[in-house]
Amino acid sequence: MYKSKLRSQVLHELKQLEKDMKEKIERTLCSHLFNSHLFKNASVIGTTFSQYFEWDTSLIIEKAWKNGKTIVAPKTYPMKRELHFFKIDSNSKLEKGFEGILEPDEESCEKIDKNKIDLLIVPGIVFDKYGYRIGFGGGYYDRFLTDFNQATISLASKLQLIEKIPVQSFDIPVDFLVTEEGLYRTKIQ
Repeated sequence: MYKSKLRSQVLHELKQLEKDMKEKIERTLCSHLFNSHLFKNASVIGTTFSQYFEWDTSLIIEKAWKNGKTIVAPKTYPMKRELHFFKIDSNSKLEKGFEGILEPDEESCEKIDKNKIDLLIVPGIVFDKYGYRIGFGGGYYDRFLTDFNQATISLASKLQLIEKIPVQSFDIPVDFLVTEEGLYRTKIQ
């Protein structure tokens, strides 16, 4: 299957999840993440503000703040096809950005160098055991990850897992996946 067909198919399944089932999966994924050495040892965590059909990142943000961690979130720059991360706290101003996703207001939030991010939670729609992912098709994270050397992780329900994603030369896999079964290191091809 082509990436766009896989993306559409899995996105449709995610949007059809009943609220109770979605919340149950979110609690399980977050529990595994929170109990991981990656989360426990990270001081600065990068994550997006999730859309309604994605796994709720507000749970992660709140837990990180409770544990004294710094949260940074991406702002998208479509003209340059880049992401830059900004520090977010409970008083930060957010705005609807690219594709209507909540993003930090760069005028009121501190920009953070990518090398200061200890753990980056990378969004996606479809994943394989090698850590390759199909995102929303813009390639923003693949470009951001080309020189990112810290840990990367994605939250992925078994609904989102397939055996192998068709990979292109610019695709960059995440280091870890959190599924209903737990955290595991992705397999390198």
